Amino acid sequence: MNFCIDGDFGTRINGWLTPDNPSIRPRFIVEAEGFDPIEFDANVLRSDLFDLGWHSTGQVGFEIDDNLIPDIDNVSDIRVTDAHTGITIYRRFPPGAFRQLKLVLYDCSAMPQWRMLRQIAGSFGLVYNSIDRLPLETTLALLWSNGSRSSFVNGSPNFLRYADAIRTREFMSVALLRPPVEELAERLLFLRMIASSPSLQNIRSLFSHFEPLITFASALDITNRKSLISSFRSIDSRARVLMRSPMTHTFGAEVTDSVEPKQVSFALDNLSTFNLVGTRSRFGEFCAIFDGLIGDRLLHGASLSQLPGVEDLTSKLTDIGPVIDLLEEDLNLYAYVEEAVQHREVA
Repeated sequence: MNFCIDGDFGTRINGWLTPDNPSIRPRFIVEAEGFDPIEFDANVLRSDLFDLGWHSTGQVGFEIDDNLIPDIDNVSDIRVTDAHTGITIYRRFPPGAFRQLKLVLYDCSAMPQWRMLRQIAGSFGLVYNSIDRLPLETTLALLWSNGSRSSFVNGSPNFLRYADAIRTREFMSVALLRPPVEELAERLLFLRMIASSPSLQNIRSLFSHFEPLITFASALDITNRKSLISSFRSIDSRARVLMRSPMTHTFGAEVTDSVEPKQVSFALDNLSTFNLVGTRSRFGEFCAIFDGLIGDRLLHGASLSQLPGVEDLTSKLTDIGPVIDLLEEDLNLYAYVEEAVQHREVA
């Protein structure tokens, strides 16, 4: 899905959206203060997008005016959502209602810190969670959108792929890093839950990329250290790729690259461009500096959570040779960042 907001002119809002399936006519939901939700099909022909081959008919544009929302220029809160994906593509909001800031928060954990994210999200007009799970075109459209003055995006999208948009659209960039073995332990436990719990089967499709790792994780005997060693020595090549220093891959490599030691320095260079890089081991310090940058106590009282059993599995994995080999680059990257954070604390 790709989209663009041409403009909010007070008496009308114009834009367009091309679905992933170019034969589908896009449909929109408009939620406006004081009105019931309105659902309508694209009502403007965009011959330019048809000529580009982006849609089979060009019927992808929209205009929201008095015909849909009477006295629209006096309606202060309007949200436009793509009906097929549920993604909000534009929001008009009252002056002062939200922070005038674009923020991207990188967290490479498999399980997002939802409580922390909710504390931040309430201050922004548009919020996009786990954007690394969205298609490339959609993520680029969200980051490049000229209709967003207050947006908060989070997840672990490949930095090199989106760095230009993040920089050009002047996002404040923040990263919160986690000890690599601890992250691997929780990732394996989380994927085991998805595989074994009937109530989680409806979200399994969101992690289809991790299917080889789900298979590996569900077969582990996490209570037996010798069994863990044997499993990691005979790991499937596809699962190995998914576990291979994911943090270094996110910050220092192209999407299609295999992780190499030299990418640790690339990742450090890229992280040096961030407004703030913190670690979970110094979460309190991270929250204090974050709030100082934002100018508000958004993370006051924030805390981290993790799945039961993470500490125990982490202790088992910490001195297993094949695990250390898989995470070699991430362990080095985290050590360098941890050292830099310590020096910042002393300063």
